[in-house]
Amino acid sequence: MKKFCVFSLSVLLVLPLFLGSCSDTFKTPETDNLHLSASFEGQTFTMPADGNNAIGEVTLTGVTDGDTMNFLDGRIENTNLISTASSTCRLLGINTPESTAQVQPWGVKASNFVKNILWDGETSKQKVHSVVLQNDYSAFGVTDNTSSNRYMAFLWYQVNEGDDYRLLNLELIEQCYTANQLSQYSSFCPYLDVFIRAALAAKESGRRVNGERDPDYDYTNQILDVSIHELRENYPNYGVTEEEGGSGVRLRVTAVIIGMIEHNFVFRDVVDPDGDGVLADIYCFVGYGKSYRTFYHVGDIITVYCRATTYGNNIQLTDLQDDFALGKGITRLINVESYDIKTHDDWLDETKVNNLQAAVHALDENYVYDLSPTSYVESATKPTTTDELEDMVGKFVTIDLTIRAADENDDAPTDSSEGHNYYRMADDGDYTAYAYVSLTTLKVNFRVDFAAYGSKNVDFFVIGQTYRATGYFSRYYNTFQLQLMNNLARDPYFDTDVYGDGLVRGYVYPIN
Repeated sequence: MKKFCVFSLSVLLVLPLFLGSCSDTFKTPETDNLHLSASFEGQTFTMPADGNNAIGEVTLTGVTDGDTMNFLDGRIENTNLISTASSTCRLLGINTPESTAQVQPWGVKASNFVKNILWDGETSKQKVHSVVLQNDYSAFGVTDNTSSNRYMAFLWYQVNEGDDYRLLNLELIEQCYTANQLSQYSSFCPYLDVFIRAALAAKESGRRVNGERDPDYDYTNQILDVSIHELRENYPNYGVTEEEGGSGVRLRVTAVIIGMIEHNFVFRDVVDPDGDGVLADIYCFVGYGKSYRTFYHVGDIITVYCRATTYGNNIQLTDLQDDFALGKGITRLINVESYDIKTHDDWLDETKVNNLQAAVHALDENYVYDLSPTSYVESATKPTTTDELEDMVGKFVTIDLTIRAADENDDAPTDSSEGHNYYRMADDGDYTAYAYVSLTTLKVNFRVDFAAYGSKNVDFFVIGQTYRATGYFSRYYNTFQLQLMNNLARDPYFDTDVYGDGLVRGYVYPIN
């Protein structure tokens, strides 16, 4: 059915340039008329020649949301051959609604708008011909000083070679995806006046963040109780839909913590409504600056209010609510430490575990309390095809992986003379070790959190060595990875002989 828009004559007279039609994009006269005047030839954004006026062409390595993306200095034609970890950029002078750790009205649409301009999701590559970052460090600072330590910048993009560059920060204001937050003038980045003019016109329009309701955002107070298994089976009924810009609905999930990756949870169902024994697992992203692993433990049963979304082709939980005053905070139903279960030996104490099981049963006789990795891939069913790997996504599995050297399709150093061609290290200490499924050419990589309990550095891994590993299996865009969790209460991850009795208890250990 066709949609028609009717505007009063007075509105058309007030906004002749701003609203050209009923399309998803608005006219952008300020962006159209602003030009990049500073030269960036031979410049490096993160290391300005004068130490202050930063500008340089960069290569995008990912777009997180409407105002955050990852980049590498310089123009790199083949990003698979990069040798350093990418940096994060936060756009100056704006703040688009959230769409990752939180889901706010217009947030998914703002993220989609930026991704449609800059990023090719099919190839996981930069879409536009050129991207230039610019900042006056003396006026705006180098980074935003958050835990993620993101560079601050104005982002100019050139769709095709020879086109004029467009300032994305300003365009997002004119598209009504953000208010103006720029308040300082800079002779190197002289954009304050135009930002103010654009924001005034956008505010007068009343569109999007300036007063309009997001038609695809769930503003209701409904909360749906859902099992992880049901969510995975029927995601479109519950989750954020990027293509339509939908927010999904508010969910209430009760689950047992089977692991944590930094401060993020890995949950397993405690309800089996179908009685078929299927207990699904899921990753829950809580965002940055949290300290949940300080308070919650493997084995705890908790109820969370959240939304479901996708990231890197994985279904995950996000947008956790901490509104305890309204009864929508995290509720801990079972605290394992109150049953004196803190160490590996405690989990082997039959009396303690029986007391815990009795408490879970008293809480709800229908709860299935299972901390064992029930989704193991047994030796008889080792994956040999991509389809079999897909079936493992979102599960806690055991799998045999053989460390390999990086190839031309990996984001990793390729200088074997330095011995660094089998992993990639991030700035925060997280690293990815490249691997095959044992006896196959199927790529599944280790993703090791810097906080993994008993963690080893990358020297623990050796090219050609096979390791038996247990962790959370997920997709990461076009590849697969086994994420190693950081606080499994029963065993350290890497120690193969915890108590000196010759028994292997670790969750990653060599087998040949």
